Amino acid sequence: MYKIIGLIIPIILSYQKTGCYTQIAHHKQRSTIEHVKIDESDFCNLINQGKFDLTGVIINNFLDTSKENNNNNLEILRAWLEKKECVVKAEIIHNVIIDTSPPQMEIIVHYRSNGCIIEKIMDIELRGKIRFVRYCQ
Repeated sequence: MYKIIGLIIPIILSYQKTGCYTQIAHHKQRSTIEHVKIDESDFCNLINQGKFDLTGVIINNFLDTSKENNNNNLEILRAWLEKKECVVKAEIIHNVIIDTSPPQMEIIVHYRSNGCIIEKIMDIELRGKIRFVRYCQ
């Protein structure tokens, strides 16, 4: 009897972790994330693992190396995101400028992660070259 229960509980717990309605923990981005070596090819793997904040390193590496990253050009980031196989859609929210110093805008990104669609909102800093700040949702 105890052996059967011991086998069933891990199965139930693993099912709960993979369900589409599983809440994904939102962790504040730490400065130590900037020191992690992550390659652009890891982007969708990080999404599938629920490590959304770590994608910020890849995003900022792309923005740092882009010659078109000037004049607050959010379109280059939106287009780059939509080329990723795990991104269903990325939309710039044109009517929202977050009253911060420096100013920020938002991009809504619909990720495909393990068969589910997960919507995340990116805060993007607008100061000369654009920068990923964090996911606020």
